[in-house]
Amino acid sequence: MNPPLLTYGDALQCIFDHIRPLPAERVGWLEALGATLAEDVFAREGAPLFDNSGMDGFAVRSEDVQHARPDSPVRLQILEDIHAGATMPRRELMKGCAAKIMTGAPLPPGADAVVIVERTRQENDQILIFNPVPSGEHVRKKNEEIQPGAKILQEGTLIGSVERGLLALQGLSDVLVRKHPRVAVLATGDELVQPDEAIQGGQIRNVNTYTLAAELQSYGCPFVDLGIGRDNRIQLRTLIESGLRQAPVLLTSGGVSAGEKDYLPAVLQDLGMKTIFHKVSVKPGKPLLFGKLDECVIFGLPGNVVSGVVSFHVFVKPALRLLAGRKDWHNPVWYVRWGGEPEKSIDRTHFIRCRLRHTPTGLPIAFPTGRQGSGMLSSLAGADGFAVVPSDIDCVEEFTVLEFIPVLSK
Repeated sequence: MNPPLLTYGDALQCIFDHIRPLPAERVGWLEALGATLAEDVFAREGAPLFDNSGMDGFAVRSEDVQHARPDSPVRLQILEDIHAGATMPRRELMKGCAAKIMTGAPLPPGADAVVIVERTRQENDQILIFNPVPSGEHVRKKNEEIQPGAKILQEGTLIGSVERGLLALQGLSDVLVRKHPRVAVLATGDELVQPDEAIQGGQIRNVNTYTLAAELQSYGCPFVDLGIGRDNRIQLRTLIESGLRQAPVLLTSGGVSAGEKDYLPAVLQDLGMKTIFHKVSVKPGKPLLFGKLDECVIFGLPGNVVSGVVSFHVFVKPALRLLAGRKDWHNPVWYVRWGGEPEKSIDRTHFIRCRLRHTPTGLPIAFPTGRQGSGMLSSLAGADGFAVVPSDIDCVEEFTVLEFIPVLSK
């Protein structure tokens, strides 16, 4: 009797238990986009560096304008114009005075508020203020956003546009990161031909390599195309050895099920791979293989293209995040309501390709993209992600709340 298959959750836990982050490297801050921080980042400077104006207008002492009214404006003397830049204010603001000030310009000593220009009227070198303002109005206080020495970015954070902006804000020249791992991709099967080749007999075009390569490129991973491995143990071994020399991650497609020529698991074991698991209680993607050879990570994806793509999103992406040292390595989960016909549960976790329809109120509605065959690549076209149907419910009725894994997650 065969042992029970690993559940979806148990398979993810196995991946977590057996993957360690890749070595970190120090790079220039401009090169860090898309990488993962391998250290906490602390503020060398506060932000803002000085009290400054949040609006174009006039810097004032709030007590001078507390009695200003539309029908009884307060008249103040304009001392100077203050612009953003290298020059600091030249004069302290005394009682009865104001300074014309631009957004981002330093607040002059003595001022504690800014009146926006739309609520004033200038008459020569004087300004009429028509409304009172409280102390602190439209003033960005020194260090109010970031205190010197504060942690501004945490180890394990993916560096996007905002994170790179914070590095620039602090004037950091370099940062310790882990980049996306290089991935070797190998398609297997005697039936495969390249897309530009003529098909003969029962041959099919190699779709898996180019679909997986596109997924890797979209994710930000460099990849190595190992070509097509035929159903020949010696050739498969040669190609796998080449891939493992070039990359810390190997993705294969096909050859991991129960067919007579599914040699891949045996070839990998002959090379010394430790099989962590082979087959998972999911649909599509049941034949998935995961193993380690020294520090190299190996995924044997099913040959059906949809099974391979779903396995990539559901299992390979979390592994890539772990290798990069990401803290948020789990698949992101949204919640949706089922919008299709009643769906009977199966004895495996089912990932259904769906489009989302957003509603003005409440959760998005998930509609299947159509027929869900594991070889139907067109069912992924336009899919926003996968509705996750657990194995322990009898039937998914209309508007049942389900978890949803988006395909665009990083």
